[in-house]
Amino acid sequence: MILPYNTVNPFMSKNSIKEIKQNKIFALLSAIKYIVDIISPGNSFRQRLVEILNDSHRLLTVKEMGFPENWEDLPVWK
Repeated sequence: MILPYNTVNPFMSKNSIKEIKQNKIFALLSAIKYIVDIISPGNSFRQRLVEILNDSHRLLTVKEMGFPENWEDLPVWK
């Protein structure tokens, strides 16, 4: 998958995208979040994802899923 950087709505900068591992779930979740925000503004996708990530029963760490340290500061996740 190739993540876009020249988008109409805020997504990620070209430099941020270079740091994202395209074969990890974070890249896919970011693309889904972008599309869901267009289709359904004010949705709870981010909130629900954070709840899942904070669950102590998950099998992988956020780092193993490809989440960068500053993922919540990326435009698509604000």
